[in-house]
Amino acid sequence: MDNVFKSDIKTKNLCQSYYDYEVFRFQARKFDFELSVWSEIHVADSTSREIDNKIFDRELMALNIELFGLALLDHNWKLFEEEKLESSPLGNLLLTEIWFTKYYLTQMGVHDIWEAAGFYNDIIMQAAIVQKTLRNWSIPRDFSDYLNRGVNTSAEMQEKKTRNDINDDFDKKLDDKEGCIRLANRFICRNCWQDGIVIPQKLSSAFAQRISFNPNLDAVLLLQRVIVGLYNNAAHFIIAVEQCGSYELTRKARIDLIQLIKDSLRQDMEKKKTRL
Repeated sequence: MDNVFKSDIKTKNLCQSYYDYEVFRFQARKFDFELSVWSEIHVADSTSREIDNKIFDRELMALNIELFGLALLDHNWKLFEEEKLESSPLGNLLLTEIWFTKYYLTQMGVHDIWEAAGFYNDIIMQAAIVQKTLRNWSIPRDFSDYLNRGVNTSAEMQEKKTRNDINDDFDKKLDDKEGCIRLANRFICRNCWQDGIVIPQKLSSAFAQRISFNPNLDAVLLLQRVIVGLYNNAAHFIIAVEQCGSYELTRKARIDLIQLIKDSLRQDMEKKKTRL
């Protein structure tokens, strides 16, 4: 069976730019947030120095890719809710992201990163269900509509049913059952990042487990800071590219802005010197 969805060129270019420049660092940034925080973790917990660098790199890149996918969903779901994006284009761009990600990593010869991303995809889904279940605990049990929902309509059961329905729909369009499952998992996590702290907590714990790291409390908090930083970076990247049209134009706009600030500061200093 061939893919029957129409891949979105704009989404493919966005994904490739993010993976090239923000994940694999083909054009290394001068300031690397997650690695700067990692240096703080070395100070907070000296046992982190014993972690295998290859495993660390693999897991960090996989985590970065999965958080990018989540940020992309959240960004476009917001547009959908605001009626700025229709359901068909939304489905196509989500299918394009998951399909292109697997293609990109396969072409790069790093299928192990695709497998690792699948682990984090499942963790995010589990965390979203926990978060939605915790939210239900605050509902008074004497509410009639709550009682009428019954045992089989708990948050977990509802989300599993939703995931299965979404998976069946995606499976008709994408000839990749594994990719469909991941996309269905992610889809039920929409808006969960903004609604609570369970996802960063679960991801930091899972990341530590995957790199064989048993962090102390300070290191745990710093790990969560890395997770939040990766998501925020992806979200800002998506918005910036959407506004400017491409990564290259975004980078040029950023450089121009920095130069403008420098010129303004230099002019202010020259004016002060003249007054003296």
